[in-house]
Amino acid sequence: MSLTPPPYAELTCRTHYSFLRGASHPHELIQQAAALGLSAIAITDRNGVYGIPKAYRAWKELPEDQRSALKLIIGSEITLKPSLEIPDPGLGSDSLILLARTRRAYGILCRLITEAHAGKEKGMAFLSPEILQRFLHDPDFNLNLREIAWISPPPLELKNPASKDWLRRTEGLLEQNLSVYIPVFQFRDGTDAHRLRIAETLAKRFGERRLVAANDVHTHHESRRPLQEVLTSIRESTPLKEVGFKLFSNGERRLKSSKEMLEFFSHWPGLLTQAHELSRAFQFDLSELRYRYPSEWIPAGYTAQSYLTELTWKGAGDRYGGELRIPEATRKQLTHELALIHQLGFADYFLT
Repeated sequence: MSLTPPPYAELTCRTHYSFLRGASHPHELIQQAAALGLSAIAITDRNGVYGIPKAYRAWKELPEDQRSALKLIIGSEITLKPSLEIPDPGLGSDSLILLARTRRAYGILCRLITEAHAGKEKGMAFLSPEILQRFLHDPDFNLNLREIAWISPPPLELKNPASKDWLRRTEGLLEQNLSVYIPVFQFRDGTDAHRLRIAETLAKRFGERRLVAANDVHTHHESRRPLQEVLTSIRESTPLKEVGFKLFSNGERRLKSSKEMLEFFSHWPGLLTQAHELSRAFQFDLSELRYRYPSEWIPAGYTAQSYLTELTWKGAGDRYGGELRIPEATRKQLTHELALIHQLGFADYFLT
C-alpha cells in the first residue's frame, strides 16, 4: 500500500548566483518547483540574496493557480568560517541558513550578510561567532530575530571538536527562544542510514518538531549534473577527472516532488510535513520593499519635512543677511515649494 505524499516545501536551494556551486537559473528553479507541485521553495544563495529578484520575477510570471500554490521564501546561507574544508562539498555544519518571515527580518538578514562581507576578500565572506553573538544579544534586534527561521545543518559526526561547536551554537540559539530547525538529508550516497541515526539522536535531544526534510538543492533538474561538476572543477582549480570527493557522488541534489521525497522518508514522513508547516509561517515577499532614504542625520524630534523646512529658512536667512530681510517674492516661492515637497513626500530626497 503506497503512502499519499504530504505537501512538501524545499527550504535549502542555491541558484547559479552561489558562484561555481549552483547550476540553475532562479527562473528554472521556480518553474520546476511549480511543475513539481511544491508548496514552497526557499532561495538560499551563499552569503547573499543575489538570486531573489529574478526568482521573484519568475514567481510573479507564473499562472495564477501555480503562483497561489507555490510560496517563495527569501533567505540566505551564511558561512560561519573563512573556509569549509569538509569532504562533503554541500551544506555543512559551519553554515546557517536564515529565512525571513517578515519585512523586518529581511532587513536583519541583509545586515548580517553585510557583516559577513565587511573587510573580507571577494569570495571569502563569513560571519564570525563574535559578530553573530553581538547581533543575538543586541536588544534592538531581539524581537526581529524571532521572525527569522534558523536552519542549522548538522554534522556527520557528533563526537569530534567541530561537532561540539555545532551543538553549542545550536543550543545557544535555542536558549534564546529562536526558531531553530535541523535539516535531514538523504542522498543515496552511502551516508543515508548514518544521517538518520544522527537525526534520531538530535530528535531526542532537541525534540522531533525541530527536524525538517530538505535536499540541499544545487540544480533544478538532474540534466544539470554535468554542468554542476564542471563548476566544481573550476572552483577547485582541479581537472574534472581529478576532483574526486569534491564532486557529489550522484545527481540527487536536485528539486524533487513530494512523492520523490517520500521515497527517501517513507519511514519518517513527518519530516516532510514539518518542512511544509514551517513554510506556512512566511508572509514576506519583495512587494513590501520600498527604497528608504538614509535618516540617521535627522535630529531627534524632527521629521524629514520639519528639518528641511528649518534648514531652508536658515539658508535663506544666511543668504539675505537675516530672516527678516528675505524678499517677499522669495519667501512666497519658498513657502510654495516647501508645501509642494510636503505634498509629494519628497523631503528625504531634498535632504539627501
